[in-house]
Amino acid sequence: MVGQRLGHYLITEQIGAGGMGIVYRARDERLDRYVAVKVLPAGSVSDETARKRLRKEALALSRLNHPNIETVYDFDTQQNVDFLVAELIPGVSLDHKLAAGPLQEKEIVRLGTQMVQGLEAAHGAGIVHRDLKPANLRNTPDGRLKILDFGLAQDFAKPGTESMTINKTSVEGISGTLPYIPPEHLQGEKVGPRGDIYSAGAVLYEMATGRTPFQEKSGPLLMEAILNRPPAAPTAVNRRVSPALEAVILKAMDKDPDRRYQSARELRVDLERLGSTTTITPIRKAPRRNKLWPVGVAFALVAISLAIGYRMHFIGSKPASSDPITLAILPFEVLTNEEDVGFLRVGIADAVITKLASFGRLRLRPTSAILRYEKQQADPRQVGQALAADYVATGTVQKTEERLRVSTQLVRISDGSSVWGEHYDLARSDLLGLEDTIAEKIASALRVEISTAERERLYRRYTANPAAYELYLKGRAELARLTRES
Repeated sequence: MVGQRLGHYLITEQIGAGGMGIVYRARDERLDRYVAVKVLPAGSVSDETARKRLRKEALALSRLNHPNIETVYDFDTQQNVDFLVAELIPGVSLDHKLAAGPLQEKEIVRLGTQMVQGLEAAHGAGIVHRDLKPANLRNTPDGRLKILDFGLAQDFAKPGTESMTINKTSVEGISGTLPYIPPEHLQGEKVGPRGDIYSAGAVLYEMATGRTPFQEKSGPLLMEAILNRPPAAPTAVNRRVSPALEAVILKAMDKDPDRRYQSARELRVDLERLGSTTTITPIRKAPRRNKLWPVGVAFALVAISLAIGYRMHFIGSKPASSDPITLAILPFEVLTNEEDVGFLRVGIADAVITKLASFGRLRLRPTSAILRYEKQQADPRQVGQALAADYVATGTVQKTEERLRVSTQLVRISDGSSVWGEHYDLARSDLLGLEDTIAEKIASALRVEISTAERERLYRRYTANPAAYELYLKGRAELARLTRES
């Protein structure tokens, strides 16, 4: 193709290849400028009707004219070759940048905000990307991020393809790159703006951790993880990620579209808030200072104190990999009327104990040992000392209409400090899977390595029916209380 002409475009060199075909640098002889010519795979445009549709979509894209979106100039067919003409953007794709590892938080916020600004503009014009990923994001030498192949990726998927690989899938109308595909698309639903928000969350996750949200190596296992499992907390993968950024990423990646950011604007606003407060990459919240310092000295002291605190707290306190950890999960405290949800006190605790008991490095105090604390407001340190436990997990449950607010906390007995805590606001029907999430978060907080077999056991489910799962928890609670007399 190099040296040939497609209409008034002289092909000078190949500069890339991907799902949309081969990309060439070309000279527009009519306007005397260099452009990117994307030659589509043979057979990807089946007939003239499809060509008209794609030409119409390319025209819509050409009208966007946004600094964070690749400008599309033309869609044409010459010599039976279908091709798209776009601006030639210098720089490297984000996946090349991420090959060196995770980015600093300030850079994540800066690039992420630009990515979402592009999404916001496109969604406002009724255009959805459908294949947002690092390879479709280009970082220019002047620091700008541009989204490529906007709105066209699905249309150009080669018909009849039935590959199901980690990098690309196009099965029965499902098109995209697996690690970034929203769960609802895998279930056959049409991707809308909230699907792009999930993909943006997956890209932010990779920026923050240096890896994709799910590590499964085969297509079917990866699909199952996207559909049913939560990603590992970014802070568990990279301790330099701030809790605030983690919260933004996980909200964007929520499996339920109704619980995600409902628009790109909402996501942009939260990223901009992070950007207005991020001056250094936070590691963990540092103690407040009582005096005001000159700005330059303050930044230096904060950076030093964070570094020292990180080493003392996360390195000095880290258990040796071979040391067993003794853990007690106390019955959850029900803060509202117990008549309807009282079974959750023991039911959740017992389910989490069962999940964690399969991890070789953890020694779990059995449910029978923690039942005595079922209706007590016990001090975690006293309980831990009584049970000879290294850590104690506590929790509360509060019911509001048909929603539940579950709070959990993990306490280190040696000094009484809280090493992890989280709040879950969920519909009652979403109880299914809560035990998996809590168990994984506790294991991550304790830096317990989870093998593939242990992870499969952790997320193994025996029902997808929320009502059946509630009955199961009630049964576990009653079984735990079973005595000779009862």
